[in-house]
Amino acid sequence: MPHRDPVTEAVRAPAPWLRGYQRSWLTADAVAGITVWALLVPQALAYGQLAGLPPVHGLYAALGALALYGLFGTSRHLNVGPEATVATLVATTVTPLAAGDPELYVTLAAVLALLTGGALALGGLLRLGAVTRLLSVPVLIGYITGSALVIIGGQLDDLLGIDLPAGDYHTKVGAVVRNLGDLNAWDAGIGLVTIVALLALRRLAPKAPSYLIVVGLAIAATAAFDLDGRGASVVGEITGGVPTPSFTGLEIGHVVDLLLPALAIGLLAYVDSIATVKAVAQREGYEIDADAEFFGLAAANVGAGLLQGFSVNGSQSRSFTAAGVGARSQVSGWIGAVLVLITLLVLTRPFEILPSATLAGIVIVVGIGLVDVAGFRRLWRIRRSDFAYAAVTTVGVLAFGMLVGVGVAVIASLFDVARRAMNPRTAVLVRVPGSDRYSDVAEHPDGEATAGLVVCRFDAPLIFANVDELIDEIERLLTEADPTPTAVLVSAEGITDLDVTALDSLSGYVGELRTRGLGFGIARLKAELVDELERAEAVDAFADAYFLEIDDGVDAFRAGTFGGDRDAIGAGSEEES
Repeated sequence: MPHRDPVTEAVRAPAPWLRGYQRSWLTADAVAGITVWALLVPQALAYGQLAGLPPVHGLYAALGALALYGLFGTSRHLNVGPEATVATLVATTVTPLAAGDPELYVTLAAVLALLTGGALALGGLLRLGAVTRLLSVPVLIGYITGSALVIIGGQLDDLLGIDLPAGDYHTKVGAVVRNLGDLNAWDAGIGLVTIVALLALRRLAPKAPSYLIVVGLAIAATAAFDLDGRGASVVGEITGGVPTPSFTGLEIGHVVDLLLPALAIGLLAYVDSIATVKAVAQREGYEIDADAEFFGLAAANVGAGLLQGFSVNGSQSRSFTAAGVGARSQVSGWIGAVLVLITLLVLTRPFEILPSATLAGIVIVVGIGLVDVAGFRRLWRIRRSDFAYAAVTTVGVLAFGMLVGVGVAVIASLFDVARRAMNPRTAVLVRVPGSDRYSDVAEHPDGEATAGLVVCRFDAPLIFANVDELIDEIERLLTEADPTPTAVLVSAEGITDLDVTALDSLSGYVGELRTRGLGFGIARLKAELVDELERAEAVDAFADAYFLEIDDGVDAFRAGTFGGDRDAIGAGSEEES
């Protein structure tokens, strides 16, 4: 198969998924685009302010990101735009460099987005998408659930209309609880009605665009009953218009100062986004290209920077909303971009009176839908250790944030991989009655053993971390067998790798067995491992005899000629059960 270069493919044919686009998908994409747009506008305004910029710059960032992500990204549902974590990092990075100059601040935030795009493109060129292999199903379940709880907790102040004062609060939930006396009854009522209405629509009319309906009704109710005048909190004034690229006050020293932060933000944006991408793709049943996602996110950040926005990443809440309302492709993102553009030009007024509690209620309902109770139950039923890793991920996200939480889980997963590699299973094999097949005695307790011969199978690559485990297990079997064995036969079908340490250790052990008058044979050794033994000139030291099949070795032992056909080793055979 020819080598696939995601860079070349993207340049030659941007948005390759368009070739398979079906007109029947357009309605679903339009509904999803409109629904996510209704969520995005208020969020983008809030995150623009969080990034230390005028709120409208959040819409600029969203417009550029949505317009360009679909050209290179492979997720059908990822909604790229302003997000809280990255917005906070932007503010932390740019504030000291801008030194109070608002125009320079805008320029530096935009340049940081462009450099973030460059860092992400570099990750794609280096094919660092393999990092996603560390995101197992338990990690994804834990990440989604933990993130959902963070999303829900992060909306409680807006839902209840509590203006949190400055203070040393460990969590927003704790801050809200401590300030419940400042609850705004109008906001709390609107938020509660929003949640109830959405849950009712989901049950009674699951195919209806429930989020869009609720947003429209909330805006209409505010206008009809002057809810903002009665005390309800609303999004507030939005300045319209579309900017052009501008780099006022930029110096080369600023670019140098922004390089390392851009790398850090690019890493965070990718890991956070790819976890969302994989989770959505797994739930919706399609494949993504982890390397191509670097370029999709890079393009989104470049688009945001060119429109005087700031660094962006994938939104979990908006992405799952897009999937939940039936988006079929990134056309939904492009429709959202067109709507953001229209919003900037002519539709700012309706969103100015959108109740903040309505937005909070929508996001909370999205978060509730992400809590994967069924996934945790399945893990508990199938494998308790995987349940533990999912739980660790959830706790890590809640305690340390989304990125660190995933890191904690990945590290735990790597420890589990190391633990399993160091303690693999060694199965004792017996002949299945009425056949020439050999299988685990645990599965066939009535199987036929061969007196005087230990037959076993090592179910792992043979490496420095576990070779002593194999030797100890063989010694145990030799000690426990009755009558006392005179030979050992190891089925090597599960040994897919062999390092130098394992080769030397096992060769030394075989020599020790010879001094004790015991033979050591290997069956079903893979051809590539035979090549390694020949390069090391260790074929004779590694075993006394080699056999194509297990029964060949057993027959040779019974005939008193524990030796095999060297020309047959590594030839392969049908897999034993």
